[in-house]
Amino acid sequence: IGTTGPGAKLDVQGSATVGVGTGVSVGTNLNSFNINAPLYPQLSFWSNGVLSGSILGYNDTINGLYIKANVVSNPISLVTNDTVRIFIKADGNVGIGTTSPQASLNIQTDTENYYPLRLDSNNQYGTRMLFFNANNTVNAGNFVINAGGSAADRKDKLSFYTTNDAVGSFGTQVMTLTNSGNVGIG
Repeated sequence: IGTTGPGAKLDVQGSATVGVGTGVSVGTNLNSFNINAPLYPQLSFWSNGVLSGSILGYNDTINGLYIKANVVSNPISLVTNDTVRIFIKADGNVGIGTTSPQASLNIQTDTENYYPLRLDSNNQYGTRMLFFNANNTVNAGNFVINAGGSAADRKDKLSFYTTNDAVGSFGTQVMTLTNSGNVGIG
């Protein structure tokens, strides 16, 4: 359709619409591929009659983009420059820089002098990391690590705190390492 030299059994050159208002449109809205359905718009991927994965614009539990590998053991990979950058195993483990993550989040790099994880904060309190026990019903025994900040009591320091809440307030400072190498405990 729209060509005198088709390259396939059905070759559409230009815009096409299937199922007016509730189907698939190709070549509209800045040459995009659009799926317009009244409920659960979905793009499905099939291989030899087996559904291998799908991308949904909405489902009953997630109001947003929903990407699903339909075969039980299939992972999901995000690839750039022919290299897997993010890999989600069927068990839920996520690998960045690895396709065999051994933990909930496994970050790996083979580049020397490269930080596999960088945390930035642009506030006076510095960058904080909270180690929280989600099974802890009394919110006791959680830890916070704080690096730097512009506040005088945090500048040029790496500090360790214990805290009894789930939001990562500083709690009790238990150890500090200054940029000069001094260590304070207690």
